[in-house]
Order: sequence, then C-alpha cells, then structure tokens
Amino acid sequence: MPCVNCQSSIHKPTNLRPFEFNGIVFEYRKCRSCEWCFLDPVPDEKVLGLLYQRDSYHDKFYFSGFDNPLATRALDVSADILNPGSSILDFGCGDGSFLSGAKARGFDVCGVEYTKDLASELSQLHSCKVWQVEEFLNNRTQENFDAIRIADVFEHFTKPVSQFLDVIRFLKRGGYLLFEGPIENNISPVFLSITLAGLMRKLLKKTLPGMGLPYHIIRLTEIQQLNFFRKNLDDFDVMYWEVYDTGWPYLKGSPIRRAIGRLAITVSGKRFLGRSLGNRVFAVLKVNKV
Repeated sequence: MPCVNCQSSIHKPTNLRPFEFNGIVFEYRKCRSCEWCFLDPVPDEKVLGLLYQRDSYHDKFYFSGFDNPLATRALDVSADILNPGSSILDFGCGDGSFLSGAKARGFDVCGVEYTKDLASELSQLHSCKVWQVEEFLNNRTQENFDAIRIADVFEHFTKPVSQFLDVIRFLKRGGYLLFEGPIENNISPVFLSITLAGLMRKLLKKTLPGMGLPYHIIRLTEIQQLNFFRKNLDDFDVMYWEVYDTGWPYLKGSPIRRAIGRLAITVSGKRFLGRSLGNRVFAVLKVNKV
C-alpha cells in the first residue's frame, strides 16, 4: 500500500487502534519517508459510500446540532477580508450553516457535497447552488472564486495531493483559502493519552479492532499540514494560523478521559518543546499563485 502523500511503499504500523468496517480491518500506518499517518487500506468508493450515508454520518455529526464554532469564525474572517458580493465556495458544506451565514452577510456563496441527494437538499434549504462533488469538478464553467473554504474535509481525502489541487484550481489568483480541520497527530494531552493506551494494548497483545469507524484517512501534525501547503502551493501568505484543542474525543466517557479532555482545552495553543498544543488548526492563506 503506497503512502497517500509521497507514494512511498515503506511504512510501519502505529500504536493506534485498528477499525473493522464492512468486513474489512483498517489500520493506521506511518510512512517512513514523509512520516504521514494514513489508513490502510484506503477505503474504495463502495466503502466511502457506506461510510458517508446521510443517516449514519451527516445526521450524526452535523444535522444533530454538531457544534463547530469555527463556522462563525470563518464568517467573521470573511467579512474582514472580502468585499460584499465576493464569491465563496464552501467545499464540503455539511449542514450548510456556513452557506446560510455567508449569504446573510451579502456574499455570493455556493457549496459542494459528497452525495447528489444531500447536495440537492442543501441547495433547496439554503436557496443557493450546491453541487455534488463530481458534478462540480467535471462540469463547472463559472468564474473562479474569491475565497474557498475547506473545513473538516481534508482528513477525508483518499488522494490528498490531487484532490486538494483539484479544488484549489478554482480559486482566483490572490484569493483566500479558509482552511480548518483536525491535526490528530499533533502533540496534546489527548494524543499522548491515546498513544500511551495504544502502546499498552500492544504490549499486552490486545489488538482487537476498536468500535469507531474509519472516517479519517489521514492524521497529521501542525508542521505536516503547513508543509503540505508549502509543497503544493506555489506562492502564498499566511494571514492567520491558530492551533487549538476541542478535547475530542475525550469529553465523553470515564472521569479520567473527561479530565484529560478538559486539560487539553486548558493548555490549547500553548507552546511545548517548540510545538503548539492542540488537535485542530484554523488558517487563512492568501494564495498568490495556484
């Protein structure tokens, strides 16, 4: 299985717990060349279709009231850096909360979603154009966008380099990339706890698959995420960059887990051994050349 980033075939197992879904065991591997952590095997289109069904994914994480404060922050940033009427693409728009907020602030906004049914539903719900992803990438003919938002999407890319470039090519020169999402292998109390628990399971030879689902194809650090932009964007300026922590997934469960989650939030963004503590990044990049 080649690395999803650099295509190297030399990688090693991690201490992260594997998943079993649809009769397949998925485990995270770490590339010995670029050190990216990625899911092996990478889910194919059939498995992705099962993973991202409306009732088992979007209803659970978005339409059930999933709280993502960065949607509001991204709207505030958009109002600061863009003129009224500017065009914004929300690639992977979830429940469409950013779409409605951007529209209310006077932006020309549209979105992209994975399935055709959800794209159609969101389009009607928010009275703006929402494409299904293949429809957008293959058939779109309108002008490029002043800003593109990629939020909680990058970690789902099965081919992150080509898929990212497929989206970013629709950004105007000098346009803005509003990027947000998890950096799950970044140092934090939760990451250290998960790593220690995995090491203990390995030593005790308790390697049975966990109860979660393989939603996230890649797990990166802050530096790996920034270096990805440096490698794949010809010229850009970092306008804003923040690492912070939500405590996920340790805000539920045993008292010890919840305490670790709260500690992660408390120390969020602080520097430790030259690194920022946190499990998420919010960034605004001005892309001068795609």
